[in-house]
Amino acid sequence: MTLALQRDEQGEERFVTSRFEGAPVSLPVIGWAPQFLGTALRGMVRYVGAAGMTLEFRVEVVQGTVLRVVLQTLQGPLEVEGEIVWISFHGGVIRDGLVFPVPKGPDFMDLVVGEKLLEHIRRGGHAEARAGD
Repeated sequence: MTLALQRDEQGEERFVTSRFEGAPVSLPVIGWAPQFLGTALRGMVRYVGAAGMTLEFRVEVVQGTVLRVVLQTLQGPLEVEGEIVWISFHGGVIRDGLVFPVPKGPDFMDLVVGEKLLEHIRRGGHAEARAGD
């Protein structure tokens, strides 16, 4: 079980739990949101799991937005879509919680970080990738 900081409709922040396994990562991501027509949002994925991911962008994506993103994984680009369900502002960093419409299957984490790196993460390590790796 993991924890995430979520902001409700009144702007109050609270921790919520997820029953899905996830892992901290540092992967480049490009996103497209209706509020930024014609503009690609460039950022980082900081946490990923079967239910969704935590994204960092330089701008706030409106809660409730359906966002299409392409993760730059070690295996190549991986496109997913989900809804922004929480937004966090901490230390000048904007983080968005994206939830998939349907949780991903057991092979999703392997697609994102690779089998060897996934084992490293499960032992407490951190996944990091750079565009072009």
